[in-house]
Amino acid sequence: MPATRFFGNLSQQKTQATHLGKKSVHYVDVGGNGDCGFRAITAALISKILFENRNSPELAALLHEHFKYFPDQKPRLALATPVEQLRWMTESSRMATSVQSLAYTIRQLTVDEMVAHPENYRGAFIGVENMPTSPEAMRQASTWIDETAIAAAAKVTGFPIDVRVVTEGRELPMRLRYPAKPQTATSPLVIQLQDKHYIPGVRNAAQFHTVKSAPVRTLEPKQLERHDPELKDILAKIKAEDDRILKHFEDIKTRLTAAVEADGATKEVLLNIYIEGLKKGDYLQGYVGFEHGSEHFFKVLRDSRSDLQVVRSEFENPNKHFTTQLVHAIARAVSINQLDGNEVFDKVERALDKRVGAAQIM
Repeated sequence: MPATRFFGNLSQQKTQATHLGKKSVHYVDVGGNGDCGFRAITAALISKILFENRNSPELAALLHEHFKYFPDQKPRLALATPVEQLRWMTESSRMATSVQSLAYTIRQLTVDEMVAHPENYRGAFIGVENMPTSPEAMRQASTWIDETAIAAAAKVTGFPIDVRVVTEGRELPMRLRYPAKPQTATSPLVIQLQDKHYIPGVRNAAQFHTVKSAPVRTLEPKQLERHDPELKDILAKIKAEDDRILKHFEDIKTRLTAAVEADGATKEVLLNIYIEGLKKGDYLQGYVGFEHGSEHFFKVLRDSRSDLQVVRSEFENPNKHFTTQLVHAIARAVSINQLDGNEVFDKVERALDKRVGAAQIM
């Protein structure tokens, strides 16, 4: 985690909110034990919608799902718009309950997404300590799910999420961005991550400062019929995809190495392909878990596959070693959809044709 430069100390206010300059956004802790991430997303979403006072298909869809779990929370307001419904649900006496229950709904939708595509959210099921987590456990409000869940939540709610990492009271120059869909026009929900605790950024701090201290209610959601697969089947699906990624990685690495040996893929060509490709790549198009770079994503796979590491011999030419590193980096990026494989090899072939043409002229 980069820590070479810090922003200034965050000024603390009586509401336990943090002021972010001209945008008048405050960070307010809304509590949560295991569900702080979903609570933070919910509070940030409520704040954004009430502040902008704008209806959207995303809000309508979310409330539609929410009222399936909590039909008694649906306002009895004739012809009320989604914003009007949400405004009624979050009036002062109902805010804490709505944050808690909407967080539950978003959690369920998030788990639905991860269960449907476990190969894209492997971190949620495997975990940093390699202790598998079942869908049943994930659906419980007390279960912590790693940052993978934030990406899934952005997708199912339709609202992009911007996570700002904070340590020891200072914001790091590091942000994890989770888009809802490519090129979405809406501004992101902003939340902070402080020592595995998420805190939402809100415009109207006064509406949220009592949520954390409010008595925690025992939620009684309607039990909907589900068909979650067995954990063993989910893990098998993840393993199959891991094996496919590794095979694809090896194929790409072999082809790129051959191109280097044919003198078509020089160090300069490879570096240009890698840098220019990542500039326009959609980091969450496929797999979630490489917000810190593809090296981070490949760590678990690499631990048991020594051939994924690039080890430099003390006798190896530095330029050759750098080229080998680029081959590995591009192969990783292609295998997890960070780079388009067809574009990569088109550029390599054009470079080779150019060199052949130049040689013939000479």
